[in-house]
Amino acid sequence: MFQPSRGTLLGLLLLIVSCPLGWTGQQVSDLLDWPPVMERAFGDPKVVVKQRPLDGQWVTNLPLLNRIRVAQGQGQPHSVKALLAQYYLERSWHKFLSEDAKDVYERRMRMQELIPMSRPQFIASGHRLLAGRSSGDPVVDAWWRVRMGCRLQPSQDYSIGFTTLILGEEGKLTFGHFSMGLRRRGGDADGDTAFDFRAPWLVDRRPRSTEAFNIHDRLQISVWTDNLYDWTYTQHEMRNCHVRVRTVPTFCEQVTLLKAFCADSQSEPTAFRVFKKNCASLGTRFADRLLPFDRAIPGKASLIDFPFPKNDLTVEAFGGALDEVYIENRTTRPTNKTAIHQARPSREGSISFQKMRELD
Repeated sequence: MFQPSRGTLLGLLLLIVSCPLGWTGQQVSDLLDWPPVMERAFGDPKVVVKQRPLDGQWVTNLPLLNRIRVAQGQGQPHSVKALLAQYYLERSWHKFLSEDAKDVYERRMRMQELIPMSRPQFIASGHRLLAGRSSGDPVVDAWWRVRMGCRLQPSQDYSIGFTTLILGEEGKLTFGHFSMGLRRRGGDADGDTAFDFRAPWLVDRRPRSTEAFNIHDRLQISVWTDNLYDWTYTQHEMRNCHVRVRTVPTFCEQVTLLKAFCADSQSEPTAFRVFKKNCASLGTRFADRLLPFDRAIPGKASLIDFPFPKNDLTVEAFGGALDEVYIENRTTRPTNKTAIHQARPSREGSISFQKMRELD
């Protein structure tokens, strides 16, 4: 004897319930400017509208029928489009932006978006953007297009590069260091920026093992922004490091977000941990904010975040390396301090500025 499954019975019940409703003949993407991330997360269901004689309005998802049901009381002020937008914006906030959506290390490192983005701001801006209009703020528009996986405009003026530091001392083991940079093509000596994920070390000696493990929480890691040529000069002229920079496909909207972060840095210091709250942990999660919500850099569940492999994964997530430049260690005034020194003889006259012109 045939015994229908629970799922079959539920589907039949939903079919019976939904039959009297008025199908608009449209899908969500016909009514909203439906971004790729939302479509991948929630599909593109057909819209069914029910006019009710009583007050009240709500949206019900019927996934087994690939339907989204909108119930409206007569004379209600909100349109079907507005109700759908509110429903999907609330779901998107909880899925992608709420504290529960973050992994444990994002919460421990107090990771936020590259621009301020509260729930009320996301909902208000999202209504306008899902209606095909601007949010009224070009930076928010750029953020939406990046994070929602929309088509982006390739940058002709800037490039993003991911940087690895390699200790240039023979016989010394190095795990590298993860950082990144934003550079105008042709070089902007005073405007190009390094984003360094570091816990400042202010003593002119190597940290002892107990200090490196930071059991007293004295080392606080955060995102530091420095002049790119001052930063590279300090590494290869004073800190015994080779510098490798790999550029990746770069888009105007990503550049807008990085510039906005520089203007209003939100990074909060948090206790450094040598294995899992280090430069690679913070750097990959920072770089994630330049990618769609559902296209995060892989490998975050690893027990240890090693800078070299994390840098490789990040470059790959951004579309692979376009060009590479390698600046060799030339240390003449060695120091272990992380303090940044101005490039000599000048920023534009520095070796790193000249070497990076090879990228153009």
